[in-house]
Amino acid sequence: MYDITPWVRVLIRGVAVAAAPLAALYATTALLLAWVEVASPAPGGTGLLAVLTEPVRTYLEDCTRALPITAETGYRFWQFVGCTSFLFAVYNRGFGRVIWGLWGAAFVAMVWAGAPDTGRAVSAGIAVFAWSAASAVAWRGMRLRRPMPAAETRLRELRVDVRLHGSTPPPRFEGWLSSRLN
Repeated sequence: MYDITPWVRVLIRGVAVAAAPLAALYATTALLLAWVEVASPAPGGTGLLAVLTEPVRTYLEDCTRALPITAETGYRFWQFVGCTSFLFAVYNRGFGRVIWGLWGAAFVAMVWAGAPDTGRAVSAGIAVFAWSAASAVAWRGMRLRRPMPAAETRLRELRVDVRLHGSTPPPRFEGWLSSRLN
C-alpha cells in the first residue's frame, strides 16, 4: 500500500498505544458523569440522592462565595474527581485508592457540614453507607499484606554430597549390637 519507514510506524503505534487508555478513561468518566447527571435530582429535589447531593451543594455554595468560581463549577469538579478516583481505584492504581479514600472522607464531611442540624447525623450516616458500598467495588482485591509466595517456591531441594577423604575404614561395632549393626 504505502511505503512508510519503520520509525514512523513505531511512532504511530506508540501514540495509539498511549492514547487508547486515556481515551477509555475519558469515555468511562464521561459516561459516569452523564449517569450522575441523570441520577442526581435538580437542586431542591427529594429522594435518597438528594440526601447526599443537597448538603454537598449547600456546603459548596457557602464556601465558594468568596472564590472566583461558582458553586455549580465546584460541584462538577467534585463529581469529576470522585468519578476519576473511583475508576483509578477500581483498576488497582494505588494513588487512585488514596484519592478515593480522601474523596470519601471529604464527601462525608461536606454532607455533615451542609446538612440541616436536625438531619445531620442521618445524612452523614447515609453518606458513609453509600461511600462504603462504592468502596467495596473500588477496593476489591486490596491486600494490606504482601502475598506470601506459594509453598512450592519457598521449598528448595537440598542436596548433600558427603565425600570422605582418607583411607580410614568405617567404624565397626562390637558387642551385643554388633550382629545387628554390621
